[in-house]
Amino acid sequence: MGSQIEQVTAEIIQPGFDPHQADLNWQQIERQVKLVELKMIKVGDNSSHYRLEYQDFDQAGDYRSCGTSR
Repeated sequence: MGSQIEQVTAEIIQPGFDPHQADLNWQQIERQVKLVELKMIKVGDNSSHYRLEYQDFDQAGDYRSCGTSR
């Protein structure tokens, strides 16, 4: 098995999202948490960085993100 990263994604969590709501459903989650794929950019010979361009910042406040790779 190699250590090659195939895909990197991030979840962008909007400021108004409260995961502790009593009656939270999947439709509410999909509106408040956006899953996006990041693009890899090479910097130097042995280094990989990932970049995300996200234009849907439509609420005032602090956004959170969580990334995963495979």
